[in-house]
Amino acid sequence: MTAIQIKQYRGEEQLEMVEVPKPRAAAGEVVVRVVATSFNPVDPNRASGKMCQVFHLQFPFTPGGDFSGVVDSAGAGVTTFALETT
Repeated sequence: MTAIQIKQYRGEEQLEMVEVPKPRAAAGEVVVRVVATSFNPVDPNRASGKMCQVFHLQFPFTPGGDFSGVVDSAGAGVTTFALETT
């Protein structure tokens, strides 16, 4: 799976496209296959370290809290969301 990650605060090459393992849904969680995402206006400040007292990042950090997609898998106990059936 391809993701964009930030490896450190204030790095010259802050955003890096990397291959990461596909996540698995743990109990009570869902994995969403993202169709669209955005880069929120606050993200550059979070990545620069200017807001680290409020938004401490654990690296590597994958931005993209605003997204849409379809449920790809669901963990045990998930009853509210349904898997896409095609």
